[in-house]
Amino acid sequence: MIRRHIRKRPQAWSVPQWPFRTRMIVRLGDIYRQMLAAFLCALGPRAAYAWMAMMARALYRLAEPLRRHCKAQCQTALGSMATPDMIADLAARAFIHRAWNLADLMLAKRF
Repeated sequence: MIRRHIRKRPQAWSVPQWPFRTRMIVRLGDIYRQMLAAFLCALGPRAAYAWMAMMARALYRLAEPLRRHCKAQCQTALGSMATPDMIADLAARAFIHRAWNLADLMLAKRF
């Protein structure tokens, strides 16, 4: 008769329990993601993309650090090929496209 040996992990290998606040933040993030997917599906593709673009524009206008970061990415990618006004416009459009990519992921298997 062959006996299977089950190795138990030593306590040093086990993952410590996350703090309550961290678990709640992760859980709320999961709930938000699921609710966003349900909301976008209920809207339908055209309305979902329009809503995501509207929300992305609002977030881009309100969040100065995000706007600076997006502009810096565009500046680095384009170098001296574009003027500062062109870079600002491209950065805003790129941010909206990122929001559309998120909508694509949430709507992909549903429509």
